[in-house]
Amino acid sequence: MASSVLSVDTYAFARTDAFLLDANVWISLYVPQEANRPSAMAYSRAFAGMLRAKCSIFLDVLVLSEFVNRYARLVHAVDRRRGAPADFKAYRSTPEFRAHARAIADAARRILKHARRIDSGFGTVDTEAVLTDYESRHCDLNDQLLADLCRKKGLTVVTHDADFVHLDVPILTANRKLLV
Repeated sequence: MASSVLSVDTYAFARTDAFLLDANVWISLYVPQEANRPSAMAYSRAFAGMLRAKCSIFLDVLVLSEFVNRYARLVHAVDRRRGAPADFKAYRSTPEFRAHARAIADAARRILKHARRIDSGFGTVDTEAVLTDYESRHCDLNDQLLADLCRKKGLTVVTHDADFVHLDVPILTANRKLLV
C-alpha cells in the first residue's frame, strides 16, 4: 500500500502532530554544506513551524546513528580532496577529524534538545517479514524499521527519501518526486 504524502511547504503544523525526522532531514538542518539546497530551506521552514506549533518531535537511535555517520562521511569526502587519508577509519584518527567530530557531536546534542528519544520497539518487530521485504523488494532495512516504529506509535515521518513511499506510513516531504 502507498503512503499518504504531504508537502512540508503547505502543511499546517498543530500541537497534536507527532513526527519522526529522518536522518536526511537532520542533515539538511545541521550540516553546513547542505544548508543552501532548496530542500534544506524547506525543511528548515518546516522545522521552525514544528517548533512554533510545539509539535512532538521524536528521535530513534537508528536516525541519530545515520546522522552522525553520514555527517562524518560528508566531511571525510571534503577532506579527502585536501589530502586526508582515503581510509575512513584512518581519517577518524587525524587531528582534522577531531575538529569535525566536535562539530558533529555538537549537532547531535542540538538535535537531542529538540527531539524526544523513543524506543524503537525492535523486540516486537516481525523481523522475518522485514527481512523478506528487504530480500524481495530491496527495501532499506533501517527505513523498514523506522516505518514500523512510525506505524506503531502513530508518527508521521519527515523525510526526503523516496523509499518511504512504499512503506505505508504518513510522509511529510519536500521531495517533489514523492509529491506527484
